[in-house]
Amino acid sequence: MPLLSKASKQVTIHDVARRAGVSIATVSNVLKGRASEVSEPTAERVRRVVEQMGYVKNLNAAALSSRRSGLIGAILIGVFDPYSKEPDPEINPFYGEFVFRLENELQAHGDTLCIYAGREEAYVNFLLERNLDGAILVGVIAKDLPTVLERRDVRLVLFDSFVHHRTHMRVQTDELKGGALAADFLIARKRKHLAFVGGAVRDFPSNIPAIRFQGASRACDQSGHRLLLVEEWTSFEGGRRAAHRVLELKADGVIASADIMAAGLIRGLQEAGAKVPDDVAVVGYDDLPLARYVSPPLTTIRQGLPEKVRAAVELLRDGEKGEVRVIKPHLVVRESA
Repeated sequence: MPLLSKASKQVTIHDVARRAGVSIATVSNVLKGRASEVSEPTAERVRRVVEQMGYVKNLNAAALSSRRSGLIGAILIGVFDPYSKEPDPEINPFYGEFVFRLENELQAHGDTLCIYAGREEAYVNFLLERNLDGAILVGVIAKDLPTVLERRDVRLVLFDSFVHHRTHMRVQTDELKGGALAADFLIARKRKHLAFVGGAVRDFPSNIPAIRFQGASRACDQSGHRLLLVEEWTSFEGGRRAAHRVLELKADGVIASADIMAAGLIRGLQEAGAKVPDDVAVVGYDDLPLARYVSPPLTTIRQGLPEKVRAAVELLRDGEKGEVRVIKPHLVVRESA
């Protein structure tokens, strides 16, 4: 079948309604998946006509009529080096699951995801130039967000951010609780010398690894234990490098700030001849699918990513200025600790 040329007449929702012998509202209900509004035989007839006529929704026309573009942005700053010409093998798989879940959640509401993972100084232009209905900004740690976003009334959800803002909404896990869960578990398992492996904890006290460290440290203080800190980049190789330092410190229990880092840590410990969990028990954080594939399978903190993504989309649609949703973490016990 040849591709349609630009000169070809675009099929409209009016054309579909006329061919199917129904109202425009009926076609709209079918396309939006509102099954309760249309009988199944009618819905099937509309879907058949849509396929036969090759109808595609005109997003520009829909945006003009509804004043909504239907576009939601995901701003992923610091995921990889935007100046590099080579693919980055160290990208945390958390972002892949986040994008997948966000895309599915938005599709259920008839919205489309636009992703920005470029240079930090350019993300504001990305937001404003595309007439986005809203955006989710992941992991921001800057205290001052551009005021132009407030003046233009951009609906913005800060995801995994501890930046308090009077206008923008936030979704986060109770990271202090998550860190404490990991430390309490290792202490209950009679581990005496504990270490935390994470990135940029001292330099950025409001970032996610730092908050998780604070929660674990408080739990250790309450139990009379000392929590040592090993700072490395949050990646598989970062965890692998940290293994040597963990063994030098004679730690018998380690909390990693992310599952990908815990996976690298386990590999590094095993390469050095240490047994997990006999010599060193390891607890990760995130409960990504890879936690089940590591050998031994990874004990970790489930941060509630599906719930967080759902909450972020709900806030974009109906949230109040400054509203915060906090998701409760849970301990998942497997063989690494």
